[in-house]
Amino acid sequence: MVTTKRKHRIALANIKVKKSRIIFITIGLILVVGIYQTFYPGDSFYSEEFELATSLSLPNSANLIEGQSDWGLTCAIHEISSEDWGKFTKPLLNRANRNHSIPTSFYPELLDKLDGQADVFVLTTDRRYVFVGLDKSNRQIFWEVWHN
Repeated sequence: MVTTKRKHRIALANIKVKKSRIIFITIGLILVVGIYQTFYPGDSFYSEEFELATSLSLPNSANLIEGQSDWGLTCAIHEISSEDWGKFTKPLLNRANRNHSIPTSFYPELLDKLDGQADVFVLTTDRRYVFVGLDKSNRQIFWEVWHN
């Protein structure tokens, strides 16, 4: 016959086992989400990266078409509404450095999507190079950031 004290001990042991399982599962899920976001960053990652590199915010109308990120290198294509296009591109063009050469690693497969219509230039910022392509006909901006 099982005493009341023994029943309580068994119940407490079961609660501890369940608690540790919940903790283990929670930590596992957090790790899985973190690893996933490292390899497949969300849309906000590219907007934040652009803002950090250029000190300019993408307009609310900016729609991410495609993005890639490697160690030290991030690039993306955004489509921007016709209402925001002029306001957004003017500060970029004012800071353009057209004397700087575009490196061969400039993602050609993404740049090809701009149909060769892009106005390509460089923005140099604090310890970063931002290569920018503006496609006026499709209102698309291609950008690539190299971190030193």
